[in-house]
Amino acid sequence: MTSNPNHRETNRTRKLPTKKRFKLLARSAWKYIDYLSMLIAREYKYGRKADLGLLQRFTCWGQGFLSESAIIYQNNSLNHLRFYLSDFARYTKTGDIDQPFDDIMRNKLCFWGFMKNFSEQVSPALGVILRGKLVHLGTSDTELPSSGLPRLRAKLILKPLSGSGGDGVITYEWRDGDHLVNSEPVTGDELLRRLGEEIYLVCPFVRQAEYASRIFPDVANTIRILTMYDDREGKAFVAAAVHRFGVRVRGVVVDNWGQGGISADVDPATGRLTRGYGFPFGGRLTVYPHHPDTGVAIEGEEIPNWSRIRDEVLDLADKLLFMPYIGWDIIITDESYVIIEGNHRPDVNLVQVHRPLLADERVRRFYERHGVL
Repeated sequence: MTSNPNHRETNRTRKLPTKKRFKLLARSAWKYIDYLSMLIAREYKYGRKADLGLLQRFTCWGQGFLSESAIIYQNNSLNHLRFYLSDFARYTKTGDIDQPFDDIMRNKLCFWGFMKNFSEQVSPALGVILRGKLVHLGTSDTELPSSGLPRLRAKLILKPLSGSGGDGVITYEWRDGDHLVNSEPVTGDELLRRLGEEIYLVCPFVRQAEYASRIFPDVANTIRILTMYDDREGKAFVAAAVHRFGVRVRGVVVDNWGQGGISADVDPATGRLTRGYGFPFGGRLTVYPHHPDTGVAIEGEEIPNWSRIRDEVLDLADKLLFMPYIGWDIIITDESYVIIEGNHRPDVNLVQVHRPLLADERVRRFYERHGVL
């Protein structure tokens, strides 16, 4: 059985001098405090909308679940929740599984530079916007984004280097002499103001497959494939897969599930989609057998070339066995697929809204092996 790098790290820390060990413990304590503050803030934001009594809330909290999870998982009994990975475990434990290599997935430029050695399917990177300058990758050329982005002659996606959840992503296009930011015309000065001090990775826009555009054309609808490396079997497996679809919320397009997007389960064997679910902002789940904006059916749609795509992602996960826990974000194209990023601590609520992760013995064994349970 392959040894766990986290276990090796633990053994090394025990041999550290007392002062260094104390610093590591203090850092871990602050990390837990930070995670707890995020959980408390989220409970305050969404939990008060859950129609639960105080005793029911204490039951959820005692098992590490936010009140929203009782709605998402449609039950708050201890017997039912034991099959679900808790919010506390997700926030405080799963982020350590890929250490010390998790930084590769935290930084989108690192992920691109690393992954292009393993796959031709990783989304290309064209440049980095840093301190108000566009740096063209592979060269020493720098220029203002207002002049450099139009010269790339492509529709572009500007992604915050270390962002998550789709926060801060900008769609850019130069069309008929205008800078278009998220389809809105802006001046060159306004473009620079919008970019601010954030560091962006500049990538070409990926044109999604016909079926995904038919369901919702206004954003690239991504698939999240959660892979785990099974030490016992010596190979990776798909723990879950979901297809996310964007929607229009008060005239604004959102695709992240926690911001209002739709999550539809993907059958790992066939690539067939189930009905979609929306996050319970109003205190209850919204069911979407059809897309609310286009009316096109979600349930029953099949992802083209799914078996090949799934097997290629699993082959990648096998090669990256030193990062045994990856949430792959991919876009299906008419010809193939594109890997846009990886996640070291992927959300589990948009997955478990369809089925509990821990009901799968392989998944439970994986989390136990890595100290999450």
